[in-house]
Amino acid sequence: MADATLIFDGQTINLDIGSTDGQTRVAEVRVCKRRVIPPNSAVQLKCTMPRYDVDYIVESFSNSKLLIPRVVRSAGSDPVLCLVNPTDRFRLLKKNTLIARAFPVAEYPPWGVFSPRLGGVRVQSCSLGDAAPSEAVPAHVEDLYERSGEHLQDSEKRPISCSAK
Repeated sequence: MADATLIFDGQTINLDIGSTDGQTRVAEVRVCKRRVIPPNSAVQLKCTMPRYDVDYIVESFSNSKLLIPRVVRSAGSDPVLCLVNPTDRFRLLKKNTLIARAFPVAEYPPWGVFSPRLGGVRVQSCSLGDAAPSEAVPAHVEDLYERSGEHLQDSEKRPISCSAK
């Protein structure tokens, strides 16, 4: 599998994805420069790889404890990967370490192929919208607030009223 070939029942099957001329189309994605990744954090990491003339998919290669989501990048762009360190330890990535592989995109599936029931739709971006108008305080909460302040001095009621608003 490391050479992009599969031997099955004595037959050798070439797994060069997107290869039309017999040349391998799987590119190695390597770390540009040494990077320490803090625990429980995410970082963007610039990587190096041969240039592709077509869009490509970058997938994680190593068995490290870092999480690397699969991404599609446009033709000619350098891969910038998002790495997540979910552990409680610092992780070191040395320069020129192989962390992912890139494959050319063969085709983009039509939009109707994915359905939310199949889990094929993912959130790509989030943004802040207008906040919903605040609702009135329920009557039972107002009653509780009034009863809790019956035996307090005015100076003691002020901190409660500030935290209630």
